[in-house]
Amino acid sequence: MHGGTRKPADAGGEGASWCSFKLTTSLHGRPLVLVGEGAGRDPPEQPPPPSTMPLEGPEPQPGDLLEFDRAGYKHWGVYVGEDEPGLLDPFWRFLGFTRPKCVIHVAKTPLGVEVQKEPLEVVGAGARYRVRNLHDGELQAFPQREIVARARRQLGQPFPYDLVEQNCQHFATCVRYDVARSAQVERVKGIAWALLDMFEALWSRE
Repeated sequence: MHGGTRKPADAGGEGASWCSFKLTTSLHGRPLVLVGEGAGRDPPEQPPPPSTMPLEGPEPQPGDLLEFDRAGYKHWGVYVGEDEPGLLDPFWRFLGFTRPKCVIHVAKTPLGVEVQKEPLEVVGAGARYRVRNLHDGELQAFPQREIVARARRQLGQPFPYDLVEQNCQHFATCVRYDVARSAQVERVKGIAWALLDMFEALWSRE
């Protein structure tokens, strides 16, 4: 975690209500019965391909937020480390393979938009990616294991996606900090307000 003055996520602060409403299992809540269980939740039980994705910066640790480059925007997810053991795990390890490293993120499925766990290479699709725990200097993150547990509790849950209010970065930051924020949306809003202010100033001069 980065240095700087931190403050815990205020249960009544900005974004907290979104988290408590959308992430339907609280810190002390009981695990949910997952809807659509098995519908694309787990990566296939096969050895992962060698990573060809260019990582910028340090290696991710479980609980870190990952930012993936996309055409015109960034995709976000929560890194959870190696996948849980499967029935064929001893066989693959005997052959020298390791379990795939996985990311939990918001993804489109045949059933709609939901929270999924997929191998890092699948989520990244060859794009550049990096660790981006960008609010660690101002917000208190949950402990590493709790971040992973919070992300796993959402697997299979439908996600009410909205580009401005409920996107993949909102999900990731909510899991780590219990505060849903999207820096890329905030930047666009800031530019839009600046343009409006400029047009209003020009209009008032006429």
